[in-house]
Amino acid sequence: MDIIKTLSISLLLLVLAFSLQVGAEKNVSISDRSDLQQNISGEETQADNQTDSKNEVISDISANDTKKQEHPDQAEVNRSPPLTNATAERNVSANKTGTEGNQTSPSAADIQKAFSGWYEKAENASATGNNKAAADAYAAALRLDKGSEKALAGYGAVLSKLGRDSEALDIYTRLQNISPNNTTILIPLGREQNAVGNYEAALATLLNATTAYPNNTEGWNQLAAAYAGLSRYEEALTTVRTSLQISTDQAGGWGQLGAILSGQGRFYEAVPALEKSLTLDPNDGSTWKNLGKTWTALGHLKEAAQSYEAATESRPTDTTLWLQLGAIYEKMNKTKEAAEAFRKGGVASVPDTPVNQSVQEPNKTLSNPKMNATKNMTGEEPSDSPVKNETGQIKE
Repeated sequence: MDIIKTLSISLLLLVLAFSLQVGAEKNVSISDRSDLQQNISGEETQADNQTDSKNEVISDISANDTKKQEHPDQAEVNRSPPLTNATAERNVSANKTGTEGNQTSPSAADIQKAFSGWYEKAENASATGNNKAAADAYAAALRLDKGSEKALAGYGAVLSKLGRDSEALDIYTRLQNISPNNTTILIPLGREQNAVGNYEAALATLLNATTAYPNNTEGWNQLAAAYAGLSRYEEALTTVRTSLQISTDQAGGWGQLGAILSGQGRFYEAVPALEKSLTLDPNDGSTWKNLGKTWTALGHLKEAAQSYEAATESRPTDTTLWLQLGAIYEKMNKTKEAAEAFRKGGVASVPDTPVNQSVQEPNKTLSNPKMNATKNMTGEEPSDSPVKNETGQIKE
């Protein structure tokens, strides 16, 4: 009986366990189906979202196409490539040249600093006698400050030393226009007016200059040159003597006296005065030029060549000096040297012009320079005796 009861209980427990297992499997299956349905539902939702996104993209593209058709220029702008470094550099360059955009100009302080640098270079070069470098530096300074009176004055002075007289005259004329009451301009202005042959204007300028500066020897010397240029030799000689009374130790006075005497044809008297001037200022190209002309007129070609050679060292851009030197070399049968001088003067051979007649035939109108000289400034006839220079020595 007990055995039967025990078996019955065991069987009942077995049935109960089986029932519990089947129920658990059914629950798992239902859960899986629920998850699967949720996954399927999620995928469908995602697909719907993607479809909506595609529709939005298509809508945007359609809208953009419509904008491009309505505003084609704007469409081109939108298609422009991004700004690169190279493009940016081109834009900066364009800004610097003012072709597009706005570029900040150099400050006044920067310009003044650059001007001061060039001006200092010009002054230093001028002080050492490097007139070509000085002229270039002054020109650079004036590009930064066109109205600088000190730069204009310095530029005019070195241009004059280089024999660039027309340019120097332009500079001094500009200075006078800038500062018409500046009397310090009068003497260099008159000098350059003389240099270009405008003697009437020079005379008026220098009369004012000597009134303003009665003790300035250069003013009197240039006034004498203006008188001589107008063939008013008596006044020229009186004027240059006034200069020498102020100071005998000045190159300008002796040089001007020699030029006046040479202009009168009193060549032997002119030589010692010109040489005296050159002992005081050996770098005066104008005086070397006058001495070269005087020796040429006397037929002393060797001395003339030496004088013109010295003149070209001081005034290398004066083409008339090279032409005269070339003509003298040719007369001396120095063919190679003549060709080089003519080349520097800008011609291929000796020019057939009046300026070289004294070289080709130096004594045609002066068979005896001392006897054929014109009447001197004191009214005395020239003598046939040797001429003494200012120191009392006989000049052969």
